[in-house]
Amino acid sequence: MGIARAINIVLMTICLSGSAWAVPPVNPVPTDYGTYIWYVGNNTQYPYIQSALDACGDGDILVVTEGEYVMSIQMVATDVTLRPFCMPPLPGGIGHWADVVFINPTEGFENANGYAISMSDCANTYVGEPRQIVELPNGETWITEVQPGEYDPAPGALPQRPSTITRLQLTDPRLARQAMRFQSRSIDNVAVYSENGRGTFQSCAFSTAQGYGGGVSVVGDDSSIEFIKCDFEWSIATGNPLRFADGTLGPPVTVATIEGGSPKFIDCTFENNVAGGPTGVIYDVGSTTHWEDCRFINNFAPACPGNIVCIQSMPLFTRCRFEDLTSWKGTVFWESTGIAGPDYLGFYQCNFIRCQTADVIHGAVAWVECDDCEDQPPRILLSDCGFRQNQEMLAPPGGWTQFDVWTPYYPMFRIGNDLRLNGVVPGVDIDGDLLTGDLTGDGLVDTSDLQELMTNLGTCIHDSDFNGVVDVEDLLGFIQMYGGVCQ
Repeated sequence: MGIARAINIVLMTICLSGSAWAVPPVNPVPTDYGTYIWYVGNNTQYPYIQSALDACGDGDILVVTEGEYVMSIQMVATDVTLRPFCMPPLPGGIGHWADVVFINPTEGFENANGYAISMSDCANTYVGEPRQIVELPNGETWITEVQPGEYDPAPGALPQRPSTITRLQLTDPRLARQAMRFQSRSIDNVAVYSENGRGTFQSCAFSTAQGYGGGVSVVGDDSSIEFIKCDFEWSIATGNPLRFADGTLGPPVTVATIEGGSPKFIDCTFENNVAGGPTGVIYDVGSTTHWEDCRFINNFAPACPGNIVCIQSMPLFTRCRFEDLTSWKGTVFWESTGIAGPDYLGFYQCNFIRCQTADVIHGAVAWVECDDCEDQPPRILLSDCGFRQNQEMLAPPGGWTQFDVWTPYYPMFRIGNDLRLNGVVPGVDIDGDLLTGDLTGDGLVDTSDLQELMTNLGTCIHDSDFNGVVDVEDLLGFIQMYGGVCQ
């Protein structure tokens, strides 16, 4: 640590120690690795979190105490972690995260910033749940553990891996608590703004505080920001331009707006959102975004070309679930003018369940438009995807139809592994929609599933109880479900 930084920390501690209750008395707390842990927020020496962010160094951890923070904070440092306080254990000995909420201000000095938190560059910076393995430039490496009670350890409580700390489910499902929550509260604001960000938001929730506003806005050709295990819920995306403090306007406000770069969304949920403008629930322009193990559920965008609107971008969806989505033209709308390959708009092992469009015929999966691709080879690929009860107003709704992917290409799309024309992909987010014994994904548990199980005995191809091996337990589970019908 540099001498200037050490002097700065000492001066801040002296100046601020009398202004709030010192938690703990020596703050920041030095670690054995040459870094510091800062306890910030309510009832600490650093109630204004930005001051600690400006003073911290590479590898430092900022622990935020419980509370609702109406402020705009800016992440610009590298290798920094911003996480909530780990509260003492609940009955049963499991710690839980403090309830930390950041809301973008609508009054005061920061009211025009347009976001609750921004991230620019910030390589290896984590917000929310900390990184599983910490590596520092000096070569130090260790597996992250968090002590319930932090500096005042709870009696008998052992340090825990962050991923084992409980996520509390509150009475109101809109307040299901992740490690941290970020909220916007006006039609031209977002919860998170990132320009060429290279950090990670993990186990965070993004929503609106007063019904209007967007979730995240990610821009920049060098962007590689990640969102892992995050929830994007209960937002109303109007498509209004994001307004910054200097009066300039940014990209349209949606639940997730992406312009350029290669962001990644892994194990995220987009649920119960409404879009009123032409930009959809998710608006993606010119990126190569990766969507892995994500769920898009009950999002309503009847006047938008798609629930997900892609303009000259090349997204990749892997093991994603599209369920109960309403759009105008297609669940995924892709404007592909100028896209010549070699990459594809790709769907790998994705399930489409009860998706519908305005004409109740076309686009349950995708609708493609372009000015230069009539009868050209397809730039869209589906591999091992499943379909169930799409376009529900059809009589009766069923599995795949020839209109589910509607494009100007010839043929309309390319096929990888065979599609499941009347079923879903087993194991792709089965919550409440797939019996674990339905190994073929045809909606029934019958002899065909038994044959499939016996064929793959000893492998992990049909591990119906997801314990890592196909064994007798899978057979017993199948027998228990035999004769059932997937609803």
